[in-house]
Amino acid sequence: MNRIFLVDEEFPVLESLSAAIKKAFPGLEICGAAGDLGSAVEGVCGTRPDIIIMDPRLGGLSGLEALRELRPLVPDSVFILFTACERFDLAREAFSLGVYRYLLKPVNQDLLADALRGALSRLNAVKDNAIRSASALEKLKLAKPLIEAGFVYSLLSGSPASPLTDACAEWLSLKTGVQLIGHFAALYRQNDPKTPYHPLFPDEETLVKREITNRLDCVAGSDTGGLLPLFIKNGNTSRSKEAIEEALKSTGNPQIRYALGRVSQGASLKDTWRELVADIAGGVGRNRGDELQAIIDAANCSSFQAVQAAFARWSSGLGQHGDGDRAILAGALAALAGGSGGEIVSAGKTQMRLAVQDSKDAEQAAYLISLTLESLSCSGPALREADTDRRVSAALRFIAEHYGEPISLDDAAQRAGISAAHLSRIVCSETGESFSSHLAGQRIRRACRELSAGVRSIKELAVLCGFSNANYFSRAFKKTMGITPSEYARKRGP
Repeated sequence: MNRIFLVDEEFPVLESLSAAIKKAFPGLEICGAAGDLGSAVEGVCGTRPDIIIMDPRLGGLSGLEALRELRPLVPDSVFILFTACERFDLAREAFSLGVYRYLLKPVNQDLLADALRGALSRLNAVKDNAIRSASALEKLKLAKPLIEAGFVYSLLSGSPASPLTDACAEWLSLKTGVQLIGHFAALYRQNDPKTPYHPLFPDEETLVKREITNRLDCVAGSDTGGLLPLFIKNGNTSRSKEAIEEALKSTGNPQIRYALGRVSQGASLKDTWRELVADIAGGVGRNRGDELQAIIDAANCSSFQAVQAAFARWSSGLGQHGDGDRAILAGALAALAGGSGGEIVSAGKTQMRLAVQDSKDAEQAAYLISLTLESLSCSGPALREADTDRRVSAALRFIAEHYGEPISLDDAAQRAGISAAHLSRIVCSETGESFSSHLAGQRIRRACRELSAGVRSIKELAVLCGFSNANYFSRAFKKTMGITPSEYARKRGP
């Protein structure tokens, strides 16, 4: 039901208008009336009427001051003015302010009815357009994933020059000038670098697509031979690598992996996809010497993210008796990064405290070495961002090493050698997240890995991940992941 609000300082006029409207338009609801500007503002804001009939000359106000006060409050409402002031300049100004009709007192009943019918017709037209627009947007939303998947498939099949593919590229805003230039990424799930890869689970695919497309100008295809293809616009592979790693880190699932192809254009994009698939397939079962060399190469290229990934692959094959080798390598990397004697020893000790028994532990070892390298002085090779505060890195390393204990901001501040308030500020400034968010994230990520393994109970997990009790752990887990630990275990477990 459409609603109407009346504004006039003469009470008999309000009564007369109300009676005439109820008689001629029983389907209209008179939602309120006001005799002064203050009451009109309050009533209009509270009721949000569709139509407002008003005399703008309230309480001695001249011209259209009252209209100018009310109009911005309800921009979608239809205004009908009726006044005893017969001035052409006022009428012209009223229409410029979006007034639908300008009537003179005393109001003729037929003219009032005609004005209301016109106002209702305008409202219905606006509502119909809004419904059609919403329906079109909904259809477009449903069609977009299909268009994207078809577009990516056409590139993989080597037919990017077809009119349909060209139209999709234009519609998806993927062209650079008149050319289609970009590169592919492939996403997959792999428990261990030596084992075959597998397609992502549906919930994993949905999450990863959302996280990556929020960070990159890209479109996602559908599962192709166990790999999820992404076409990324333009040729900045460094930016793609950084964005994908950020996205995968936010998922908290170390089993989701990726590979990047080279930049190309047109029909040759098909060849780059084949090369990418061959590289992924050939990476399974590489020898230990190649893996070790990959770590050194990444360090020499000053790629902190590559060091972390290569260190995880190398560590996952050490078994239960490789802690000493891993500690030695960590110290060597710290030396390569320009660390002092104490920092080199600390890097080795950090690795010695973590026994690597499976790929999940290897991911944790890689994360620890990345924090170690990030915290070192910028006098060595640039394996970290130059503006990263060493005290922040020390706090993050403290979290990574002790998240299973009841630690606090004060504990981390003591490790970093500054006050808790100062640490809180610089952690937020450098990382965009609070200390408590980092701590909770580390605990939840460990919980996800353990739930996927399906070995420990919820109560055991709560203690292992630093939560005071199982109930608190379950609430924190659901708040972060959207499902309970038990539901997560059923979906991701072995």
